[in-house]
Amino acid sequence: MVNSTAASQSVYTNGATDQQFELLYNYQNSTFRIRQHLSWLCIGPRYGSSAVGTPIATLSAYVGITAQQWYFVDVGGGNFRIVSASSGLAMQTDNGSPASVTMASVSTNPAQYWSFVYQTHYPKKGCAGYES
Repeated sequence: MVNSTAASQSVYTNGATDQQFELLYNYQNSTFRIRQHLSWLCIGPRYGSSAVGTPIATLSAYVGITAQQWYFVDVGGGNFRIVSASSGLAMQTDNGSPASVTMASVSTNPAQYWSFVYQTHYPKKGCAGYES
C-alpha cells in the first residue's frame, strides 16, 4: 500500500485496489511507470530524492522524469528487483510491522525481491496513425 507520504508492505487481500498496481512500459528507454490502481497516481521516491532511506510514495503527477521510472531486474524464481532509473537505488522493505518500503543500495538482500501476481491485461484500444 502506498500514499503521498510513504509505502508499506501488507498481506495481500484479493480485490483491494490500494494493493493493485499497473506496470506501464516506457518504450523509449525500457523503463516502467508503476501506477497505483486506487489513486491512479504513479509511485516514486518521495520528493524525487535519490538518497538511501527515502520512502516510496505516490506522486501528485507523472511528468516523465527518471525519478518516476523503474527498471525490473530479474533475480530468478519469479522475483524482480525494482531499481530507480534516476538513482540506481532499489526498492526495499524493512519487513517491520507495518513494513516500510524505502530506497536502498542494490544488494542480494531478499528484502529487495518483489513478485507480481498477474490479475488482468488491458490491451490498447483503437489504432494510432494517419489513415487517410
